[in-house]
Amino acid sequence: MKNSEQGFTLIELLIVVAIIGILAAVALPFYRGYVIRAQLTEVEHSIAVVGSAVTQYRTDQNAWPNCITVNEVATSLGVAMGSVSRILGISGG
Repeated sequence: MKNSEQGFTLIELLIVVAIIGILAAVALPFYRGYVIRAQLTEVEHSIAVVGSAVTQYRTDQNAWPNCITVNEVATSLGVAMGSVSRILGISGG
């Protein structure tokens, strides 16, 4: 009977699990940082869209927009609700 065909030992499996755990512990903070950066980039883009719409409104109407609610921002400035809702959703407001 050959002993080499029995498979992995318990020690070998524990070492592999420990290595995977260490790699996951190192990678998780980096992943969270990338998620936060992606959300900030999305908010910056959405704010740029709203800012551009305010500038266009100011140029066309010669007055600042009077938008109290989120729906008024979308209707009076012609901005898609996706941009405004992304800002609110990511910022927690």
